Amino acid sequence: MAGGRSVPTSKDGLGQMILSPQRPGEYDIDLVYDGGWENKLCRAISAITLLAVGIAIGWRRRGR
Repeated sequence: MAGGRSVPTSKDGLGQMILSPQRPGEYDIDLVYDGGWENKLCRAISAITLLAVGIAIGWRRRGR
């Protein structure tokens, strides 16, 4: 976003992002990255793992 509007982007051969604003001048640019599906998947796996470990610990203590 630049000036409250989305700015067209492209990538060069090295995978770097290139911003192409419509007007020349100074801008305050906010880059927002939400992590994509990989972040959501890893968070879900982490939550499931923590839950499984908690259940395993509780089950082991109950057996004693």
